[in-house]
Amino acid sequence: MHPQIKDAAYANPSDVAQAEKFLAGLPVACSDSHAYASNDGTVNIRIICNGASKSMDGLVTIKNGVVTKIR
Repeated sequence: MHPQIKDAAYANPSDVAQAEKFLAGLPVACSDSHAYASNDGTVNIRIICNGASKSMDGLVTIKNGVVTKIR
C-alpha cells in the first residue's frame, strides 16, 4: 500500500508518484514520515525517523521532477 499524499491534486502526478515511492522505501523507524503538496505544485516530504537512540527530522521537496531542497 502506498502512502497518501495530502492535497496531491495540486501537484504533478509524476511528482506525487516519486514521493509515494520514496516514502514506501523508508525503513520502519521512519514510519512517521509523510508528504503533502503545496498549492504551488511542490510536493513536500517530511522525513521523521526515530530508532536506536537516534532521530532525524528533515524535508525534501520535489517540483517538476526535480528535487529542489534537502534539509
